[in-house]
Amino acid sequence: MIKWHQACVTTANYSLSINGEVIGYILGKRGLRGKEGFGGGGGFPGKSNIYFFRVNTSFRFAILGVLGFREGTFPVRYLRVPLLSTKLKSSNCQRIVDSIIAKTKSWTNKDLTYAGRLQLIKNALFSIQTYWSSLSVIPKEVIKEVESIRRAFLWIGTDLRKTGASLS
Repeated sequence: MIKWHQACVTTANYSLSINGEVIGYILGKRGLRGKEGFGGGGGFPGKSNIYFFRVNTSFRFAILGVLGFREGTFPVRYLRVPLLSTKLKSSNCQRIVDSIIAKTKSWTNKDLTYAGRLQLIKNALFSIQTYWSSLSVIPKEVIKEVESIRRAFLWIGTDLRKTGASLS
């Protein structure tokens, strides 16, 4: 089994597909060969980690021995979003709340009109939540907190107090 996996990572072959249809194959000149790194320097054993989830311990050590990478642990961040082996929890999403609060506080002009604040919510604050939602399911508690922040910003401004005008 290990020899088969070693053959997979030491021989680089690429398929070229357009719109899901394979139109040809390319034989790579360099592959992952021991200490060389990925295709000319994309990943190096001394600088890169490999992450496992539900992998047999002996098989894990065999892969680490072949590749020479360090074993990483979860959670790891990629593009500022935590990559987890489980569902996101509220504690993992504090960054989304912090970034939305930071955005609203950066708009220090307290003379923004209701329409101006609404535009900022639509164009900036929704994009943060949309980005995170495209990567993972955001817990309900976080969505409620984000909605509360947006609502406070819309009705009150950058102060973000939770008290203010309420609608009946």
